[in-house]
Amino acid sequence: MLFRSESEEKFSKAFRSSPNGIVISELETGRYVEVNNSFCRIFGYSKEELLGRTPVELGIFDSFEEREQVLGAVRATGQIRDHEVRLRMRNGQAKTLLVNAEKIELGGRQCLVVVIFDITTRLQTEERLEKTSRQLRALTYRLQSLREEERTHLAREIHDHLGQLLTALSLDLRLIERRAASVADA
Repeated sequence: MLFRSESEEKFSKAFRSSPNGIVISELETGRYVEVNNSFCRIFGYSKEELLGRTPVELGIFDSFEEREQVLGAVRATGQIRDHEVRLRMRNGQAKTLLVNAEKIELGGRQCLVVVIFDITTRLQTEERLEKTSRQLRALTYRLQSLREEERTHLAREIHDHLGQLLTALSLDLRLIERRAASVADA
């Protein structure tokens, strides 16, 4: 079993070095108590600009109500897992983040530990892949249609050509029959 200071040191190292954004905030007010560098990088704020402020004050959530919708599940179950949410960065750009949060108690206060992962690029890539897939399906359908049109055209050409040949043969046979009949009569 780890001593409390060892455990705290390990948590602190994991918190600081995580590539995912991690924030600890007060549950009721939303005020940031601690943020890691990845969280700062994702949102475009310095640590000093974030600590003591709320996501609503910073415009991360467009409204207090939106934040409350996200917190509803945390209050009900004590946690949320893999919840997609669109949040606004310092530069005004909206990003889609995958949020995991858990309710904890720190110094007698109810807090949240929130871990975020930016999935904006992944979603954009999936969207482009889906668009490309739709375009390929449309192209395949068009290619099949063109093949069918070409087959129909060739079938008509062959039919018309064979029809003309058979008609000519039929006329030639009649001509031969007439000549044969006139030779036989003479």
